Amino acid sequence: YLMLNGFDRVARFYDFFARLVYGNSIVKSQVAFLHVIRPKAKVLILGGGTGWILDHILVAQPDCEIVFIDASARMIGLARKKVAGKDSIEFIHGTEENIGSGSFDVVLTPFFLDMFTAESLAVIVPMISKHLNREAVWLVVDFSSREKYWQRTLLRIMYTFFCAATKIEAKSLPDWNLALTKGAWNKGESKKFYGEFIEAAVYRRS
Repeated sequence: YLMLNGFDRVARFYDFFARLVYGNSIVKSQVAFLHVIRPKAKVLILGGGTGWILDHILVAQPDCEIVFIDASARMIGLARKKVAGKDSIEFIHGTEENIGSGSFDVVLTPFFLDMFTAESLAVIVPMISKHLNREAVWLVVDFSSREKYWQRTLLRIMYTFFCAATKIEAKSLPDWNLALTKGAWNKGESKKFYGEFIEAAVYRRS
C-alpha cells in the first residue's frame, strides 16, 4: 500500500520541515505515552522516519526490543546512524506487509495512518493487529482535526505536497480513529497538541 522509497527524496529535510511548521509539537506528541511501554516489551515501529524516537524509547525502557520498519531506504539509513552499535533494534526496509512472524506488545504508528485511504486502512489495521498480543497497546500519533479553516488549509497543502513528492495514496485525512474502532481497538488516554490539530492516543483491544 505504501510505495517503497517514496520518502527518499524528502528524508534529509523531513525533520527540519516538520519542526519548522509544528515546532516542538511533533516531539511532544510522539513521546507523550512512551511511559506505557513495559519492561522487556517487544516494540514495533511502522513509519519511524529518521529514527529520532529510538533514543527516547530506549531511555523509557532500556531493555525493550524494537523492530523498526520504514518504506524509505534513506530514512532507514539515517535511523541506523542515530543508534549505531545498539543491537536491540532490528531495521527492516519495507512496509506493513514485511512485519514477519513476530508477536509484539506495542506498536507505534507516528503519522503513518494518515497516508492511506479509508479502504486501505480497513485492510491494514487487521494486518497489523494480527501481529500484536492480546494485551498489546497501539500508540497512535496523527493529525486528527479538520474543524478550523487553518487546519483544513494546512492539510490541503500537506497532501498536495506529499502526494506529488512521495506518491502516498491518500488525498485527504482519513478517519483513522474509525478504522481502529472497526478493527476492535478502543481509545484510552489521549492528548492534543498544536491547537488540537495533532492527537496522541493509546488504543487497547476491545
